[in-house]
Amino acid sequence: MEPVLLRARGVSDSRAISTYLAAGGYEGWKKALGMAPEAAAFLSNLVAGISVTSPHTIHPTLDAALIQQTVWERSIQIPDSLRPYLEV
Repeated sequence: MEPVLLRARGVSDSRAISTYLAAGGYEGWKKALGMAPEAAAFLSNLVAGISVTSPHTIHPTLDAALIQQTVWERSIQIPDSLRPYLEV
């Protein structure tokens, strides 16, 4: 499993915002800002539902693939506005 909090450990100048941005920092935030409110609310409910199956605050392997798997296994109908974010 890839470390989340310390993934930049050992990277030169890892505390600089320019290093963070060069590594794709804030890209997820930019996507989220463009998300329809219905899609954002639905996604937050999916994340919460998946996270309660883990002893961690947020499931440690939570990513689009895990959300897709959960949606498929449970036959969850998702709003069309969420599909582009999950590539469903």
